[in-house]
Amino acid sequence: MISRLPLALPVSVFRDDEPVIQSHPVLEGACPPLFGNTGCWDLNGIVRRAPNLAAAGFRVIFRELDPQLPAPGIPPWV
Repeated sequence: MISRLPLALPVSVFRDDEPVIQSHPVLEGACPPLFGNTGCWDLNGIVRRAPNLAAAGFRVIFRELDPQLPAPGIPPWV
């Protein structure tokens, strides 16, 4: 009989206190989101965006990682 070892837990590539934006210049006085912030990365006012892009397009929302936010497909009022 072959016994199987449990799978190792995944290891994060980035530390929780590491800034998300590292390859683009950050606007003066901006505080970029950190990898440990799993609710939303709001990049408005952090990096320059083209004027024809909506501000909502510069937000990354992680609904499945934040227990405070509803899961995808579930309206927020439920």
